[in-house]
Amino acid sequence: MPAAGNGRSVFIVKAIEEKLARRRCDWKPRSERGRRMAALLAKGQKERTPLLSDVQIEQELKERRGRRF
Repeated sequence: MPAAGNGRSVFIVKAIEEKLARRRCDWKPRSERGRRMAALLAKGQKERTPLLSDVQIEQELKERRGRRF
């Protein structure tokens, strides 16, 4: 979301942020392809949780790049 002053007023930015915060994400696939994608997402949920913190992500990147300092 761009900051206010870049063509949007503070009021508009706040209104959009509130609307996005109220939005519920109840995605239900309707097609066969969507159901396959939902199944893949459900299968991979265990691998994606728990999420890493910022410090853990930085450490992981350093290890993968071969730099440990």
